[in-house]
Amino acid sequence: MPRTVCNRSSLLGGKSSRRFASKGVELLKIKRNSLLQELGTAQSELSEMDRLLAEGRKNAVQSLILALAIDGCVSLDLTSAELKSRLDLELLSRNTWGVRFPVIAKLEHAKYDHSNAGAVSTRTSAAREEFVEFVDLLIRRSALWIKVMRLKRELDRTSRRLNALTHTFIPAMDREIRYIELILESRELENIVRQKNTKKRKTRHESC
Repeated sequence: MPRTVCNRSSLLGGKSSRRFASKGVELLKIKRNSLLQELGTAQSELSEMDRLLAEGRKNAVQSLILALAIDGCVSLDLTSAELKSRLDLELLSRNTWGVRFPVIAKLEHAKYDHSNAGAVSTRTSAAREEFVEFVDLLIRRSALWIKVMRLKRELDRTSRRLNALTHTFIPAMDREIRYIELILESRELENIVRQKNTKKRKTRHESC
């Protein structure tokens, strides 16, 4: 047992710290449960996003192969220039229990230039649209992946803190409080015995 100041003040301080730690445990449990719920939702969204990405990649590649086989490279070169056009992307930051992650507020590609419409077939245009949708999904998936990773990291940190409080700090506080109570009880008992002995001696002295 570490050396502890055993008096009423330290006992009251220890009990106050114990109550504060208990409130911290309750708050950490609430935070952990909220993070678990948020993480579960985000992981479900990520799984669905992965499914859509796999489907979108397949459709984009099939459209590209079809356009290349029928329309040739010239048509693809014209539409590929459009794919290099500006991307209007606006990100916001959301905060959940101290976890900050990006949220896509706006995601738009530059409008298609119809001046080349006569030189580009509907097959090539369809391939272009498939790739634009695939890129959009990929960007949204990246933001969602960042959210999942940060939620996992914060959940792990919260669980470690909760375990430390529950299994290390609070039991140590309880032991220290009990130790102080035992010392104070022992001192009180000694005082009672001392007072009784003093009273007995005084009584014997008076009787003499």
